[in-house]
Amino acid sequence: TNFKDQIYFKINSDLIDILISNLIRNSIKHNIPNGSISITSLKNNIRISNTGKEIRVNSEEFNRFHRSSKNSLGLGLSIVKKICKLYNIKINYSYENEVHNFDLTF
Repeated sequence: TNFKDQIYFKINSDLIDILISNLIRNSIKHNIPNGSISITSLKNNIRISNTGKEIRVNSEEFNRFHRSSKNSLGLGLSIVKKICKLYNIKINYSYENEVHNFDLTF
């Protein structure tokens, strides 16, 4: 973890826990063996990153019951999207240098 700045944002504590936990679980699930996961914050942004092979993440990944594997209910990113929409949090996915990044901008 790397936290440069404190972020102040009014949000239900249970919902922010669900949002961050779902993104971390997603990072663990899609990481490579001996890979890494990082969480960083800077001003109004939190980035959750993990190493991994490139996969296509499209808008379907954020739909309810869209499964990336048989071990999934397909709800994680859908819940993340709904919480972000409720609190006007911008979420962005990128893949750079063999690293998956989910950015939350408050």
